[in-house]
Amino acid sequence: RTETWTVDGDLAVHDNHWTRFEYRFVEGGLHRATVFQHGRETPVFELWFDPALPDLSRPFEGDATSHFRMDVNGQLGHGTGTVMATWTEGGTVDLALRPSEPWWLADRPMDGQISFAEDGSVIVQVARVD
Repeated sequence: RTETWTVDGDLAVHDNHWTRFEYRFVEGGLHRATVFQHGRETPVFELWFDPALPDLSRPFEGDATSHFRMDVNGQLGHGTGTVMATWTEGGTVDLALRPSEPWWLADRPMDGQISFAEDGSVIVQVARVD
């Protein structure tokens, strides 16, 4: 589907009138993703990265590993783990999401791939690891 985002400095926002998505960047890397439900001030979901994920649309060397923390409905530290991003030849980024806490999240690791097409489109695929 096609989404429209507004970018102002280090903040990117998408609002579809039901939910608002905010991505905050630090030096071009994703530091926090926040989701708000219409009519509520408390975010329904926040995902924090430390350190910020690098700009995944640009090639980088080696593996970029960040710790993540998920907050749900204002409940801090609802889930934690790591995400590793690796730029590969052919214009793709491989992702390895490895939750560590709590147990029900740790039991659901995922691998993914982000592909950047020449026409500017982006394809994201994520699947649970057996």
